[in-house]
Amino acid sequence: MKPVRIISLAALVVALSGCNGNPPVVPLPVNGPSLAVLDAQLNGKQAELAGRRQAGGDTASVQPQLAQIAIDAEKAAPGGKTPKDVVAFYRIAAVAAWQAGPAGENLVLRITNAGKTACEALPQKDKDAPRDCSLIRLALPMAVQDGIAVQLMDLKKKRATAQSDHERQCQ
Repeated sequence: MKPVRIISLAALVVALSGCNGNPPVVPLPVNGPSLAVLDAQLNGKQAELAGRRQAGGDTASVQPQLAQIAIDAEKAAPGGKTPKDVVAFYRIAAVAAWQAGPAGENLVLRITNAGKTACEALPQKDKDAPRDCSLIRLALPMAVQDGIAVQLMDLKKKRATAQSDHERQCQ
């Protein structure tokens, strides 16, 4: 087949398929980010947070981003299409607030309370969304535990510094 025919055939296929070289325009949700978008954002930031923790890096820059995801999901929750969607939004918000550490500590209680109420409103309560409702219920105690663990690490550092200072002065 001649190159001119190949190019012509390719141009015809592109024209018939309606491809103009631009990516398709996806309309943004009117009431904020969708459930899928927020879930993907949460998963991405959690992976980034875990990677930084494993590398011993600073997580402070990721935590405010997680807090923002929590806020966005909390705002979007009442607009969920179904009661299960509402619970799913609250699950995203609760987990993001918990993982946000100090940046989300003032959000966790409010979000988990709203999420538990949403779980209770389901026809079969937690049985209708077991994963989401379980994570909502676990977010607050886990956030408290993480906060205590951070305080404990700080105390251990202070103790080690005090011990080394004491040893230096006693020698």
